[in-house]
Amino acid sequence: MRAEAAAGVVTQRATTLDAPDRVRRSLCTAALLAPSLIGLGGCGGSGGGSGDAPADSGGSWTIPSGPGTRWRAVHMGGNWGTNVEAVKTLPAEYFEYLRDLNVNWVGINVALHLADSMDPSVARRYDGVRFPTFTDDVLASLIRRFRRHGFNVYVTLAFELAEAEAAARPLRRWQLGDPFAPAEDARIAPADWPWALEHPQHARFIADFWAAYTEQAVHFGRIAQAEGVGLYSLGGETDRLFRSRAGGRWPNAFGNELGAMVRAVRAVYGGRLTYNMHYDAVKTRSYFGAGSDHLWEDLALDVVGVSAYFPLLDTPPAAPASLLAMESAWGQVFDEHLAPLKARNPGRPILFTECGYVDSVRAPFEPAAEEFALRVAVDTDGNGIEDGAQTQASVYQALFNLMNRRPGVVEGAFLWGMMMSDARTWADGFGKLRGFDFRGKPAEAVVRSTYAAWRG
Repeated sequence: MRAEAAAGVVTQRATTLDAPDRVRRSLCTAALLAPSLIGLGGCGGSGGGSGDAPADSGGSWTIPSGPGTRWRAVHMGGNWGTNVEAVKTLPAEYFEYLRDLNVNWVGINVALHLADSMDPSVARRYDGVRFPTFTDDVLASLIRRFRRHGFNVYVTLAFELAEAEAAARPLRRWQLGDPFAPAEDARIAPADWPWALEHPQHARFIADFWAAYTEQAVHFGRIAQAEGVGLYSLGGETDRLFRSRAGGRWPNAFGNELGAMVRAVRAVYGGRLTYNMHYDAVKTRSYFGAGSDHLWEDLALDVVGVSAYFPLLDTPPAAPASLLAMESAWGQVFDEHLAPLKARNPGRPILFTECGYVDSVRAPFEPAAEEFALRVAVDTDGNGIEDGAQTQASVYQALFNLMNRRPGVVEGAFLWGMMMSDARTWADGFGKLRGFDFRGKPAEAVVRSTYAAWRG
């Protein structure tokens, strides 16, 4: 469906890769739709969750163990939404909720920042930005609470560039590493793009950027080691940057720099390492090339991570997609993309290091469709289940069914949008909106029963 000529690919690739950034920006729109929402930090003021660590409380229970080996995972996201306030108090009710879902892994995003396209100084920013970095104390306390209750923790670094996007010398996350961005984005002046191979400051910029990025990766690697983090991702959805070889559209690569980063992190962190690759780099191999295809083996990463917001239908559905249709769609994704990815990476588990679909009828076509729209119940087939919620449940049930039928391909999925909150705060705010979360929706029962079965 995508033209492989540069001009044709670029427009569609930009639209696809920008989706996670649109999701984060829409948190601010959500505040306008539901004024009772709590903790939309970063929508203008200083970032929440950047103060002292909360006092230790919340009971001494641990999640039940079992013989199952599947990753029963959810992702709470980063320093946004209800997380902003909740990481200060660590509400016991949230941890109990995850326990009762039979979850055993939780993902956390940690924000890194750049000021603009000419800034190589990858930095931690604790205030004055839309999505602040968690302070070391807050992050450590958060991980420690999860670990105390027996949950495994996945931490990923993620560039959050809302301010850089609006800068005079703009930069979007997915453009990092792209030597051709000025030709693709009219806002970018060639003089302001040191990623271009011919730029006079290219060599110095590249060296400074990777030195700063590696410093941050080592910093959080030390925290991950100290707090018992089980999986650590060096980045996510920056697939023009995380390329170990030239090829496809790309004359450049960063294999040496990435290799040096991995070695530096392994010197301080003994757990599993991964990278959270956008699904489009898995699907469109001729565009992204050998540097994406061989990233895992070239860097000797332990886990193949995929940000798995795969569109499952080619056209927007007018009614809730059936479970059978969703199983067929996931089967095609497994056959065409995931099984070949596994074959290229024998011995490495594949994880969906992000995965999510909004409770919207359109979600199988556009996973983020209607996110943060006020939920208005629609039941076109009269079965007593709201259409969007029925769709979300079918998508997740179909995914789990395929994982069960095709063991050894995908070992787990960090289901996106499960922000930290007590039940009342959630019900009064985000619970009124459509979203990736499945709290109080039919998909919740699907996840709970599947994870119970996987626990054994």
